[in-house]
Amino acid sequence: MPTPKVVEASGIFLFMPDAAHWRKNDRCAPPTRAATTKFGDAKIVHEIAVSQYQGIMLWAECVKKAGSLDRAALLKAIESNPKIEGPAGTVAMEAKTHHAALDIQLMVVKNQKLTILQTAKQRPPSDTAQYCDLEKNPNENKQFEVKI
Repeated sequence: MPTPKVVEASGIFLFMPDAAHWRKNDRCAPPTRAATTKFGDAKIVHEIAVSQYQGIMLWAECVKKAGSLDRAALLKAIESNPKIEGPAGTVAMEAKTHHAALDIQLMVVKNQKLTILQTAKQRPPSDTAQYCDLEKNPNENKQFEVKI
């Protein structure tokens, strides 16, 4: 993975890949080329765009597994723990909450350069899991607000 550069910053933060990573990543090259052709080179793709892309790809994987858009078939596919490889690593749907486990990178910014301090693979959605258990309560239809 390339080491991104920032304009001005110091401190520690969590990282999601930028457009340079997308361009070098074979699974992401076609959509990135198409977007660059249409909109020009954005240099950096915000983490929200990455998460949206991964969400759409995970949804597509669920529809493919379900073989239809039927609600029951989709729920069965979602609860089969589907996963995709996205620009930020593996994204795996978790049956209990219907949220995703993600790869997280902790980085430090010093002298306008990023250094990866630690990578945590497949961090589960433990905050949501405190409140939401769709295996136990499959008919639950509520937006849970995580209290910090």
